[in-house]
Amino acid sequence: VLISGGIGITPMMCVARCLTDRSFTGDIFFLHGARTVEDFVFREELEYLQKRHRNLHVAATVGSASGPAWH
Repeated sequence: VLISGGIGITPMMCVARCLTDRSFTGDIFFLHGARTVEDFVFREELEYLQKRHRNLHVAATVGSASGPAWH
């Protein structure tokens, strides 16, 4: 389980990259919180990794729902 908030996502991305690069077979749960969708750094990379690795499960929450729609 990887848990991060704001810019604290950076070290968790390092762990997620390492696990996916090594084809870790267990489930990886990545929980992240950001103020807005625009503040969710690494969003595109996480979406890409999640598509390539079925065992990576990403859940995110944002404090402000204004801005572009995001799922």
